[in-house]
Amino acid sequence: MRDKGRILDLVDKKLASSYDRKQAHTVLLLAMKCVNLSPTLRPKMSEVVSVLEGEKRIDEIFEGDIPSANIGGLCGACSSVLKIEPIS
Repeated sequence: MRDKGRILDLVDKKLASSYDRKQAHTVLLLAMKCVNLSPTLRPKMSEVVSVLEGEKRIDEIFEGDIPSANIGGLCGACSSVLKIEPIS
């Protein structure tokens, strides 16, 4: 999906447009990296937290372009990561 520019299609449709697209994009890219089949290509949790807290940008924890990840595992444990809270 990322390669086709459709990563935001993973956002819960019930949210309609009441979410921050940039934040959703960041969370989805992080989720894809976290479920990579190769443990050595997954980010450290401290890196994930630093991006989520706004201390670092996602491109600062991944060298070069953010590579595609296998998204077959975006079910189960990582599904809660994809539930983005609406903007109040």
